[in-house]
Amino acid sequence: MKKNHSGYTLMEILITVVILGVIASMSIPTFFSLVEDARRKEAIANLQVIRMGQKVYAANNGGKFWDPGGAVAEATIDTKLNVDIDEMYFGSFNITTSAGGTKFNAQVTRNVKAGGNGSTVVKINEAGTIT
Repeated sequence: MKKNHSGYTLMEILITVVILGVIASMSIPTFFSLVEDARRKEAIANLQVIRMGQKVYAANNGGKFWDPGGAVAEATIDTKLNVDIDEMYFGSFNITTSAGGTKFNAQVTRNVKAGGNGSTVVKINEAGTIT
């Protein structure tokens, strides 16, 4: 008499679950790392837009960059430099000038409300150097 096996055994199901768990444990950290990298690239893009806005501003104002003196709201940057930046994952913009307004530094900090810890900072200067 031949037994008809229909379905999977408990052992087969457990082995499948373990394999899926191992695959997930290896891929999830990579996924989150890629997401953070994409968000950092968004911040770099925003800083490059600010740099271009600063160059246009300086061209129209005797070679002097706009200096809000530190922390500045995204809407103020948009209006003053005639640009459109998005602060979805990075907020807290700071723009300062030096050398009589002929040099500037802009930085943006990771937005804590959007899942960041507030310690990731991206900077750009008038030459386009990103740190």
